[in-house]
Amino acid sequence: MNRTDWDAYFASLIGDTGTGVPGLAVLAYADGHEVYRFAAGVRRVDGERSWPMTADSRFRMASVSKMFTVFTLMELAEAGKLSLDDDVSQYLGFRLRHPSYPDVPITLRMLASHTSGLRDGRVYSIPPSVRVQAFFTPGSPYWEDGAHFAPAGQAPGVYFTYCNLNYGLLGTVIEAVTGQRFDRYQKAHILAALDCRADYVPGNLEAAEFAKLGTVYLKRDSQGRWDEQGPWQGTIDDFGGVQPERETLALQNPYA
Repeated sequence: MNRTDWDAYFASLIGDTGTGVPGLAVLAYADGHEVYRFAAGVRRVDGERSWPMTADSRFRMASVSKMFTVFTLMELAEAGKLSLDDDVSQYLGFRLRHPSYPDVPITLRMLASHTSGLRDGRVYSIPPSVRVQAFFTPGSPYWEDGAHFAPAGQAPGVYFTYCNLNYGLLGTVIEAVTGQRFDRYQKAHILAALDCRADYVPGNLEAAEFAKLGTVYLKRDSQGRWDEQGPWQGTIDDFGGVQPERETLALQNPYA
């Protein structure tokens, strides 16, 4: 395929129905040099107004950020500040064990590889004022009748299930080892090294970078049902062009 064919192909992916998306940007590199660039559609919509997709548009990357957490984990391991096979309990400050496997330590390697025996439950985000131990403490609003543990038979270190809570715990470990808040350490030691002008806190982005921000859209109605013919609905990152205050975050958490 030549450049014109590629342009036509990517343009065909933009649309309001089926598998269409509001906007799309593609950059391709070979041997360290840019060899192809495409950007079309919109990155944000507000009523009748829209903002075009560009090659430097910014988006919330959600769980893609997990790899950046592992970059830090591996750097700390290489520096001898932790071992991947350490019991996570020694960093959390409380003993974390699966109730059905009380003699099996849950390790950093298990957390990173989603083999920890932990599960998300209904909620896996927690306010800064609440200790992470609340997920695993009977009687806590975050206990959820033990929903953060896998069923018996799915032992830690053996059974794989993707679980976001694993990475919340890894973030907590990184804070314990480095003595710094997770997002600040990531910016100073990972993002800066990659010359990446990103942030974990939207309000802390530089104004020029926030202005490039797009919104992740879905076609779910107010009841959460997918409506193919309905309008695009912005998710938690639909700020309406107004940057949040510094040092603030919105939690997708029915308890807080």
